[in-house]
Amino acid sequence: MSQDYNAEIEQLYETIASGFTFLFTNAAKTGHWSEPRSTALAAICLTMLEDASSVWLRAVRDWIEAQQIRSGHAQGSWCEEIWDTGMCVYALKELGVNSRHPTVESALDWIGSLYSLNGRGNWHDELWETCWALIAILRCGRTPPSVDIVQPIRWLISLQQPDGNVVAPHYTGYFLLIHTLSRNVMLEREFRNTLDAAKDKCTEYLLKMLKDCEQGRLWTGEPWSNGQILWALCVADSLPTDNEVLIRKIVSWFRDAQGPQGNWLDVEDTASAILGLVSLVRLLATSGGLTKEGAESLVERRLRRMISVPALKTRKPFLERDTETGYVCINVPVGAMNLVVGVLGFILVALVAWVANVVQILEWLKHR
Repeated sequence: MSQDYNAEIEQLYETIASGFTFLFTNAAKTGHWSEPRSTALAAICLTMLEDASSVWLRAVRDWIEAQQIRSGHAQGSWCEEIWDTGMCVYALKELGVNSRHPTVESALDWIGSLYSLNGRGNWHDELWETCWALIAILRCGRTPPSVDIVQPIRWLISLQQPDGNVVAPHYTGYFLLIHTLSRNVMLEREFRNTLDAAKDKCTEYLLKMLKDCEQGRLWTGEPWSNGQILWALCVADSLPTDNEVLIRKIVSWFRDAQGPQGNWLDVEDTASAILGLVSLVRLLATSGGLTKEGAESLVERRLRRMISVPALKTRKPFLERDTETGYVCINVPVGAMNLVVGVLGFILVALVAWVANVVQILEWLKHR
């Protein structure tokens, strides 16, 4: 590897650090990014930076769980959307939530309830929803009873073109992610062979696209799709790390597309770019001889030295306005509330005693 190339890889850490700084700058002080899908993507990024004891990770996990719909026809979902729900399930799993946790179980049940309503073994004949439903189910390693996990994957394979493309580059990337996650479930050998062959064709297609892409593009011109495709390729260990030309293309595109505040357009684009780039530096570290765990630890330590993680505002403000009702609430800690109640009680008792004394004095004066 040339010195210039090594210097570019070193600068890549600064690019990633700037992206994280943008995420933290645009987060709510209590630890979320307003929308479930944005928060889920950002949360997956945070697991690549923070350890399990992180206050940020706990706050994000609690916020995601609190946003889940708890009743009605959409019970178990986020925003009544399969892709929001799939992203939130994936994020919760990365945050360490067990597949048997009630939040995850109810989400999988809701996803399962929408399976094959058209009788064709997928979710609404819709690629986006089918991919994220599969990603969520496979990440959990537990298939809802109503779902035949093979049929939606077969449907995706049926859409694959001779060159390996599954309709569009980002869906082709999702197929790689689905293939990787499918290791969490038992599949018949014959189908596994079919799945492996389709995966190989996806890889060939995406690498050829990367090799042939024109100036100013990778697989697409969008940070979110390029980031997620890169993420899928790296997770699948399908990116040739010894090909300096391809790696330079990737690094240069993301560096040139990054905004002055460290962002790639909005939060979702930025989080997607970070997912891809952190996965890339991890993969490069493993190619240097480190184990997967060693590479993750190395990358995390380097990034944490470069990023100033802001403190969370874990206490509610004294005065808080409800955006739905317009009412202003007073938030008082339990200890302070007990003190206030005690003082008010003392004042009330003293006031009652004073009034009683006044009444007695008036009665005495009346009879004089």
